[in-house]
Amino acid sequence: ANARLGRLRLRGEAHVALAGQGQADRLALVGEWAGRRDSEWRAELGYESMPGRGRAGLTYTRRFRAFALTGFAEAATDGSVAAGLGISLGFGPDPRGGGVRFSREPLASTGQVLATVFYDENGDGRREAGERLAKDVVITAGNASAPDPTGGDGTAIVDGLSPFRPVLIGVDELSIGNPLVRPAQPGVVVTPRPGVTTRVVLPLVPTGEIEGTLVRVGGGPVAATLELIDAEGRVRQRASADFDGYFLFEAVPYGSYHIRL
Repeated sequence: ANARLGRLRLRGEAHVALAGQGQADRLALVGEWAGRRDSEWRAELGYESMPGRGRAGLTYTRRFRAFALTGFAEAATDGSVAAGLGISLGFGPDPRGGGVRFSREPLASTGQVLATVFYDENGDGRREAGERLAKDVVITAGNASAPDPTGGDGTAIVDGLSPFRPVLIGVDELSIGNPLVRPAQPGVVVTPRPGVTTRVVLPLVPTGEIEGTLVRVGGGPVAATLELIDAEGRVRQRASADFDGYFLFEAVPYGSYHIRL
């Protein structure tokens, strides 16, 4: 049985023998909740009929940037006690320019993405001499995001991606800090592979506005919904014409578009 009470996740398990000799009944109740600063707690109460003992345990996990640290303690009604301390980390080549990189994620069994963000001044999608790298921009991976924003080199690494499951890598627009600058595209879909770093480039472009009036043949306004279509046929925005036919598309990246009803 599973349940959630606010931030607390509860799981109950019962193993009951229906027939046979030497079968042991087991009961367990586990509670998990998130703490502060990348930490988690886990408490467990259990009973085992074969030795006829109850037990209680507490586990604390703290995730640092380069490793995760776990400590646990357990005591039972038969007088036994246990405690332990564990550390887990992954390490591999640093895709940003040589050396070794350490991570709290298992790098050999999960996927990684190295994203580079820059200001695409001429809108050609390629970084050229003189185009600045974007600092302090947050990279998103589906519903998750990179633990750290881009640095001075315009890069950020996303670890812990599920292998062979496509994910959209993009930019959190709120982190750009300039309302007139937007990502040139919604993002890049990648399929991570275990132990392999996928490189993506995400350009940021200046934006403008498109406004107009929708009228009927022969005159007269039309109230309708319009779509802004980019050169690749994707719907970039939707807008509704007002009662007088006026419509406005805001924060449109530079480029060629057409509008359709």
